[in-house]
Amino acid sequence: MVGDLKEFIDKNKEELEGKREILEKVEKEINNYLLVNLLNKSTLKNISIQSRIKRSNSLGEKIIRKKAIREFSEKPEDYVNTLKDIIGVRLTCLLNEDEHSLYEELVSVFSQKI
Repeated sequence: MVGDLKEFIDKNKEELEGKREILEKVEKEINNYLLVNLLNKSTLKNISIQSRIKRSNSLGEKIIRKKAIREFSEKPEDYVNTLKDIIGVRLTCLLNEDEHSLYEELVSVFSQKI
């Protein structure tokens, strides 16, 4: 079982690293979208964007924590393709009273029909 788990983790790390270039491009596009459609139009100041792409080490930890090998044993590389948090974005406002306004602006931007 330990060998199977190690192989499962290694395959998923390999899959993640194979997607790294495209994920970096997507991360940049997300940040740019937020900058253009939210931050540049916002009346709020001191809002920052932080983003990250899941690291291989944290992927291994998540696989163990979620017991992913049970569900994805047939095609281990499919696990990476199902991750909902492969790219994470955090918007930080320095003032607590700005949180509600930032939330309302986010809802407004993401409720628009494109």
